[in-house]
Amino acid sequence: MERFGQMRIALQSGAVTFRHLDAAQLVKHAYGLVTEARRLGRRPVLFYIYAEPGSRAGVPIPQAQITLHRDEIMAFARAVAGDEVEFASSNYQTWFSGWKDAGVAKHAEKLRNAFDV
Repeated sequence: MERFGQMRIALQSGAVTFRHLDAAQLVKHAYGLVTEARRLGRRPVLFYIYAEPGSRAGVPIPQAQITLHRDEIMAFARAVAGDEVEFASSNYQTWFSGWKDAGVAKHAEKLRNAFDV
């Protein structure tokens, strides 16, 4: 957990900051996952799934904010790459597009509509 440990220290010291990504929470989840995975003899994966809605409470979200969030996800991913906990991410739109079964795809469409993603 060297890379996640380095991220934890960098976040605590303020050497690394994120505006749109709760990196501290991701680090906490990684430590929880690695503890349980070691107990079970499994390989832990932390999967971060996020929404990119067009608006919040009727107010449009600027594309620049969405891009900044994506950039922060990529920076975090690069920083922890190769550690014991694998980090992966996807937005809901991409994740739903992989739901090919007709019934599941119909459910994905309902979720897209309900949550504007």
